[in-house]
Amino acid sequence: MFESGDLKQGDTVIRILYLVAACMFAWPAVVAANPVGSYSVAGENPEDSTRYDRTVSIERYGQVYNVFWNIGGEEFRGTGIGAATVNGEMMFSSATSNDTAISISFVSEKKIGVALLIKQENGQWKGIWNYGESQLIGAETWSPR
Repeated sequence: MFESGDLKQGDTVIRILYLVAACMFAWPAVVAANPVGSYSVAGENPEDSTRYDRTVSIERYGQVYNVFWNIGGEEFRGTGIGAATVNGEMMFSSATSNDTAISISFVSEKKIGVALLIKQENGQWKGIWNYGESQLIGAETWSPR
C-alpha cells in the first residue's frame, strides 16, 4: 500500500515540472485561436491608400460570427465563417473557438464587401478586404483590445 511518507520531495518537483510543461504545450493552442472579442483596427483604403484606425468586435452567433466595425463614425456589419487548419489543410466550418481564419461578408449603406483575416503568431489578425464595386484590395490589422 502507498503511504504518503513514501513520496519524496524530488518526485513532487518532477510532477510539478511535468504539469508546467504540459500547460506550456497546450497554452499556444488556446491562445492561437478564437476570433471572438474586441480589436483596434489599423487599415488602408484601396482607392486612395488613406489609413484609418478604428474598432471592430466579433461575437459568435450560432454557427457563424457577427462582426461590427466602427470606422470614421460609419458602422459596418458583417457575417463571418470560421476556418482552422486540420491535418495540414485549411478547413472552413461552423464557428468554433479553434478558428484561426475568418471569412466575412459585410455591408454599409449601399456598399457590400468581403474580408478574409488570418490569426498571426503575435495575436493580431491580418487580412485583406474589397468592396464589390472596386477592383482593388484594402488591408486591415486587428490588435486585441
